[in-house]
Amino acid sequence: MPTSIPYDPSLVLMGVVTEEVLKTVEEISKLRAPVDAARDALSSLISSKRSLTMTKAELRNLNVGTDALDAELKKLNEAIESAASTYAAAEMTAEPQMMQLRQKMHLVHKSIESPVDSLRSEIKTMPLAADTINMDVQYFSFDSNSQKSAAYSAQIASYVSGAVSSVFGAEMSKKVGTAASGQVSRQVGSHSIDGTLVLSVSCTHKKAAIVAPFVLHVEKAIKVWNGLFPSKKLDPTSATSMMKYAMNESQEDKEKFSIISGTTLGSSFVAMVHVLNPSGSMEATAMSMQRTMNAGSCFANMMVTGKAGVDAKFASDIKNLLSQQNMQSHVTVLTMGMAPTTVANEGANEVTIEEAIDVNSMMRVLDEYMKRTAEGASGVPINYYLRDIGRKMLAQMWAAKYQPGKFMNIKYDDDDDA
Repeated sequence: MPTSIPYDPSLVLMGVVTEEVLKTVEEISKLRAPVDAARDALSSLISSKRSLTMTKAELRNLNVGTDALDAELKKLNEAIESAASTYAAAEMTAEPQMMQLRQKMHLVHKSIESPVDSLRSEIKTMPLAADTINMDVQYFSFDSNSQKSAAYSAQIASYVSGAVSSVFGAEMSKKVGTAASGQVSRQVGSHSIDGTLVLSVSCTHKKAAIVAPFVLHVEKAIKVWNGLFPSKKLDPTSATSMMKYAMNESQEDKEKFSIISGTTLGSSFVAMVHVLNPSGSMEATAMSMQRTMNAGSCFANMMVTGKAGVDAKFASDIKNLLSQQNMQSHVTVLTMGMAPTTVANEGANEVTIEEAIDVNSMMRVLDEYMKRTAEGASGVPINYYLRDIGRKMLAQMWAAKYQPGKFMNIKYDDDDDA
């Protein structure tokens, strides 16, 4: 049964994972678990606070009393403060230990030629995971008289990082947040910013990439074993020695290496509309977009129509909503797991992409992102499936290949010729 480990950028499909790297990654995952749990609890409370705050604003517009809601919001503020303290304590406890493990992992990582027979193995996509989506819109006002650009960009970075952490985990979400912070800092430094509208989408894909058939090149696998475990080498030139290891029923392989035989995929989309001129109604725009882009409606549409993605009416509604505002804006788009082919507006052949991209372009990129996500055509690995390889297994595979009449044909891969 394949095991699963968290995403690490040094690991590739059909690549060799040494026991040291695997152990280090699993230790990091264990240390990360309580931190992620505390962060999820804090993010859930913050999301509830945002939702209730918008509900309060709507009730006031309707001249409805909010005394009871104010009392509950006060309790929620206390719960958020407590959750933030718990998260900070968990982070400070785990981070020093994880830093040491990351340094160790970089030291033990080796690039070893894969023993997988690439000519007879194939990479296929199979619906082994689940489609999920998390979509959110938030507007961040910027007051140059009372706020510093560093604090403003950090606020947006924290929001973006939290929005994608449910799919990619803490490490990758920090990188996305850092990228968003850098973009905001550049915009604030170059222009007079009134605020930033942030649209975030994170998805997991049901289609996993699986090596099937998975065929090992036995000689290469033995070579990898001998390189990793020189004190317990296999001698393929000695039939007696190989048969001894193959037929030893009491032998248990404590040492092993693993091969990545599959991955589950995810992706994220973050768009930031940097508003350049004052627009007092942007908060109302953000609230309208929040209701329009309810993730539940996306799933309902998929269930009823059998289609996924942003339809023409949806995109038109968002563009009309933004076009009603008398404002100038710059748009920044950050993606993971999908490189958009549609970025610049039509008719912009003589200007750079950064000058040409606008709200219409952003919605086209979002439309393309949602369609390609539903198709499962791209993505970033978020988990890996592993196949463990031990000395006894290799000896039995060698014997099945070279001593077919003297040894039972035991198969550990998908090779029909073995």
